[in-house]
Amino acid sequence: MAIPLIPDLKPLSMGQILDRAFRLYRQNFIPLIGIIGIMQIPVILINVLVAIYTFGDVTDVQDPTAFLNDPEGFQAALVGGVVITFVGGFIAFIITQIGTAVVTRFVADQYMGRKSGIVQAFTSIGNAWVSLIGAFLMVSLVAIAGFVVIINHC
Repeated sequence: MAIPLIPDLKPLSMGQILDRAFRLYRQNFIPLIGIIGIMQIPVILINVLVAIYTFGDVTDVQDPTAFLNDPEGFQAALVGGVVITFVGGFIAFIITQIGTAVVTRFVADQYMGRKSGIVQAFTSIGNAWVSLIGAFLMVSLVAIAGFVVIINHC
């Protein structure tokens, strides 16, 4: 059984840190792009769907002031657009956080000399993504509560 080589863990200068980071990213460019692509394609699709729902087909707009004739419809469309934008942004942010965790795990495995691929990077985070989403929700609730307190006192 071969003992895996552990990199020499010692304090590094800024130049050494940047050199090792760029070397690591350059050597693993394709797997990193694959991981990022897997996570960003759903985010792009969500953003496109939100834009289509919110703005519709802009080529069909004959009269830009048509919403003045139907203020209730305009208000309903505006509220719907805001809600779908918030939900889409929330889902996109969660997907991005999971992608960041997978990239971090992949890079850590490569730095420590463990061979890892795209699939192994996703499976190696296991159920950590649940904790990550829980932490994100907690921070979001605290931030929202803080904003509400600040707004109420202004």
